[in-house]
Amino acid sequence: MRTNEPTTKLGISPSAEPTPFSRGLVARRNGSAEAVQAVRDSMLGVSERESTLVQSANVRPSMPETLNDHLPRPGRWTAGNRLHLLENGEQYYSAVLNAIESSQSEVLIETFILFSDEVGHALRAALIRAAQRGVKVVITVDGYGSPDLTPEFVGAMTACGIDFRYFDPRPRVCGRRTNSFKRLHRKLVIVDQKHAFVGGLNFSIEHLAAYGADAKQDYALQIYGPLVKHVHVLACALLNEQPMPPARPWWRGRAEQPPGHLKPGQGASAKLIWRDNHHHQDDIDIHYRHAIRRARHNVTIANAYFFPSYRIIRELRRAARRGVNVTLILQGRNDH
Repeated sequence: MRTNEPTTKLGISPSAEPTPFSRGLVARRNGSAEAVQAVRDSMLGVSERESTLVQSANVRPSMPETLNDHLPRPGRWTAGNRLHLLENGEQYYSAVLNAIESSQSEVLIETFILFSDEVGHALRAALIRAAQRGVKVVITVDGYGSPDLTPEFVGAMTACGIDFRYFDPRPRVCGRRTNSFKRLHRKLVIVDQKHAFVGGLNFSIEHLAAYGADAKQDYALQIYGPLVKHVHVLACALLNEQPMPPARPWWRGRAEQPPGHLKPGQGASAKLIWRDNHHHQDDIDIHYRHAIRRARHNVTIANAYFFPSYRIIRELRRAARRGVNVTLILQGRNDH
């Protein structure tokens, strides 16, 4: 099963472009709670076919970092990275909030879900404190995944100068949400261009054990090193609504081998992999299949949501038939 959301994954060795957005898919919100409400009200008159950017009157300009030949191209292997695995909200939220509290220049966040619960309020408080210190803060949430944020919740951030944006904020039609397919499912946090977080956790209490039996099991990576710049470029491309060229010509393939084993102390080799609705629709799927095909001993997949393509199922079956131990760790109680 495939949806059309921009998504990211990491390819990791041990030891192309983000979605080109048509104008109008990202709405920016700045100013008071009244201004936020005015933006929300203005959305009711926006047609899907309109090409103007929905925004408030006092929006700051787009991110200054536009794509050029001097920036790295995500999708290529980089060496010298340090990667820390974070399990569930207990580890992830603590690491993210600590990074934001120590930020000095910039915080960029992309998330599918931001709820105004205990986790959402903790994040908002940390972002407000950062903005009050003069840190540039930009947060983009999905219009479908985070539809019920109140003007007061958002306005507390925008009043401090935080750039708050919705991805595809189209209103409901006859009570139904019509924009369920082209979604922003990425979960990225980049702090001072020095460290980044990539994974599967939204900002919701559902990722904490205290939520009970329905709590979601998921993981993220905290990244230090050259790969952070790749994540930053990807995030800036979204903010600028600027497509990136493919990372490499199509005839060279998209699942190239990771670099050879590195010497101790050289850090990990890793690359950022994402999908979009254009040149990279199958990139994550291709890399998964390639890794499963090369497996000789174990394949372990841990995911709160498991919607494999038939090609991945086929590769898992083939791996099991050749003696590979295939383990799936899935959500006990799912909501899909």
